[in-house]
Amino acid sequence: METDSTGRFGRLGGSHNNVATALEAKYSLSDRFRLSAVATVAYYDISGVSGIDDRRQGALQSVSFDARYRLFDRGRAPFGLTLSVEPHWGFADDVSGAPAQQQRAVFRVLADRELIAGRLFGAVNIGYEPELTRLHGSAETFRESTLGLGAALAMQVMPNIFVGAEARDLRHYDGLGLNTFAGQALYIGPTLYATFGQGYFLSAEWSVQVWGAVAASSGALDLVNFERHQAKLRLGVSF
Repeated sequence: METDSTGRFGRLGGSHNNVATALEAKYSLSDRFRLSAVATVAYYDISGVSGIDDRRQGALQSVSFDARYRLFDRGRAPFGLTLSVEPHWGFADDVSGAPAQQQRAVFRVLADRELIAGRLFGAVNIGYEPELTRLHGSAETFRESTLGLGAALAMQVMPNIFVGAEARDLRHYDGLGLNTFAGQALYIGPTLYATFGQGYFLSAEWSVQVWGAVAASSGALDLVNFERHQAKLRLGVSF
């Protein structure tokens, strides 16, 4: 069981704060295949952001499930490799909080390797995320997609405590098939992972957009398609 809170802060022209908390139950059918079910609630505090209505309210954001299959185990292969698919059914737009019908899927390829035995670990993730959104009261359907590439390192600094750093490059497109480039953002930030007690764990990360660009713009950041800051806190227990 896990609870996972994701905060997204800062968009163009005003104040944009969004915190989404997911409750997730995971079950491993084998040592290679895992399923999980997720329900996510969110709170939006938005004021003066270009192209988004002011809003201060909570909402049931989405329900989803995740299926993961591990092709290679890094303990028996040069690196670990896992495939993941995560379909979502949304009831509120994840950026504006407006009531909506939203269908989204997240496809990921996750690779990891133990670089120094028991001490240093590395990972590379690739993600593709197509999304359909229709706001309530509107006949228009928005089609978008996001392509992401991430790399991370984590080192054990104390028993059961790992600290590290992550870099993620995200590219946003109009159209489900990465049709028209809309913007790009590069995030960098620290990570923390710790285990304690009988099967309890905690992970945290904070990422800052250090570079970005909206399509056909020479700006240094993309605060139209992405936030300035992204944070994540996860608590869980295995039994």
